[in-house]
Amino acid sequence: MNRETILREIETADMILIGLGEEFNNRRTVRDNVRYKRMYEKIEKSAFPWLIPALNVHEIDNVPLEETLSRFADLLKQKNYFVVSTSTNPLLHSVPWKEHRLVMPCGDCFSSQCGQNCCKELWPVSDLEIESIIQIVDEVSTLDDSFEDKMKKILGTCPQCGAAKILNNVYANPYNENGYLEQWELYTKWLTGTLNKNLLILELGVGMNYSSVIRFPFERIALINQKAKYFRVNEKLSALSPQLAERGCSIAENAIDWMDSLC
Repeated sequence: MNRETILREIETADMILIGLGEEFNNRRTVRDNVRYKRMYEKIEKSAFPWLIPALNVHEIDNVPLEETLSRFADLLKQKNYFVVSTSTNPLLHSVPWKEHRLVMPCGDCFSSQCGQNCCKELWPVSDLEIESIIQIVDEVSTLDDSFEDKMKKILGTCPQCGAAKILNNVYANPYNENGYLEQWELYTKWLTGTLNKNLLILELGVGMNYSSVIRFPFERIALINQKAKYFRVNEKLSALSPQLAERGCSIAENAIDWMDSLC
């Protein structure tokens, strides 16, 4: 489907539901960067996977991604939309979306929680603290128990139980989900207004890791609302079911590249 057709669908839609998936964690150039891969592999093998979203704050070549997303938000500025993201990339907060129209149920790295999840409280994390964390990750050869002591000096400890604070995202175990629940409630209220409306569903770069958040619920919404149109953009998992294919399109392309060419 060509660019003009997509733009026409956006223009004529009453409401637009957008899902941003794991492809928006970073650009391919970031994933292929030697330094990034080394740090990612170090974190992935450690007891601190909750550090993964922090890699995208100051990493290489994510400025073009933010610019692409900002152009996309500008394209939608006259529309009634909501964005649901399973990406943990914190730069999504920097995009000029409409106020209260973004929910990130997988978290990111700009809040910390108790490492034992003993309480509902969350604490803000500054850019400077993230930068300090990444500098330590880059410098040390392994992430062991001594690394946790370093994290305590940066993020502090829980005032209730004394456990080390950790970044608040889906990689935390256990994960404190209170950070997104208020926005999720706004999202579910917004969804109630989509029934029998000309709803355009854009599922962009969504994999199967958190399929219960975007992929499966979005499909159900489209099946219930016979006026809905469904567009799935994914470089590996773009196929649509026969029922949805009649009212949509699958595009086998990286979602960031697709969005870049669209706007």
